[in-house]
This record gives sequence, structure tokens and C-alpha cells, in this order.
Amino acid sequence: MAESEAVPAVAWYADPEQALEEAGRSGRPVFVFVFRPGCSGCRLMDQGTFPRSAVRQALTEWVPLRLTEGHPFTRGRGLLWFPELLALEPDGALLRRQPGYLPAAEFLPWLILVQGEWAMRREAYEQAAALFEQVITAFPASGWVPEAWYWLGAARHQATGREIELYRPWRELRLRYPQSLWAHKVQANWQPPAPEAE
Repeated sequence: MAESEAVPAVAWYADPEQALEEAGRSGRPVFVFVFRPGCSGCRLMDQGTFPRSAVRQALTEWVPLRLTEGHPFTRGRGLLWFPELLALEPDGALLRRQPGYLPAAEFLPWLILVQGEWAMRREAYEQAAALFEQVITAFPASGWVPEAWYWLGAARHQATGREIELYRPWRELRLRYPQSLWAHKVQANWQPPAPEAE
């Protein structure tokens, strides 16, 4: 079976009320693609990102909503650049936003990272850690990987209550991506905890 036939096309909602109703019923978050007619980045996502089988598969875990920039639902949301990608909780609360075009190789890890953040908010820390690990292992060249290392430490620490579980990923972050914003967010003088007694 060809890739284009492996997974159905993205089943976009065009009505925010219907999308949120489905999100509430299914418990899935909402992915909102806000586009401007004639926008080159929007066209690139339509032609190169959304047709990818892996992207279509990933979006089955979301309620996908497609809106133009002038739609009333987008007003008051401080849209900066198009396309604008919004991730919403099932009740419509904003999870995360990302302005601008993302190729499939960056869009997929972004979606997973947002799912991890949503799991953190629900205190599903082990699930969150697994999602952050997926970003790191499945997309090692992605620009989202340093952030995934940061949140992996936070999720493991929250799941176990052990400081060493925070230190290990943050140590890897500082070693692998020392110039990244996320490495700078880790205290420069932060020391590993003393070994725990057996």
C-alpha cells in the first residue's frame, strides 16, 4: 500500500464548536491550524507536512481544526505569524502555540512534546516522561530535543520524587546541548545529589 493510502487524509473540522464538542466527548486535545490565504508557509504545510503518513497518523490522536486568520475564534488570541499552530486542551484552554511553518520532521516532535506537556499538567508524569523520551530517541536531529531533555528530567523527578532522576537528564542536556536555552535554564552550579542509601 502506498504511503498516501496508508492513513486517511486529515479529517479537518471547520467549526470550533463542533471540534470542542468532539474533544470533550473523546478526551482528545485540539490542534488548530490557523492559515492566511496566500501564505507560503501555510502552503508548504498543506503540500509537504500534512500529507505525510506519519503526520496524518499522529493527528488521529487530536481533534484537527482548520481556520482562516479572520475567524472569530482566532480573535483576541494574539496571532503573530502564519501559519499559527495552536494546541488546546479538550475544554479549549491553550496548551501551546507555535507561529510559522514546520516541516514534518519538526512538526511531529512538536506534537509529541505538547502531548508530554499536557500529561505533565494532568500529573501523568510517567506518561509524560515516555513522550519526552520519544522525542529524543525518534527525532535526534530535531530542534525540540534540548527542550525534551529538560522536561524529561522534570517528569522523572515528579514521578519518583528522586533528585537523581532530575540530575541525569539535565546532565545530558548540558553535555549535549551546552549552548541551548534549555541548558542555560539548568543552574550552572547545580550539583548532583549525594548517593542514596541502599
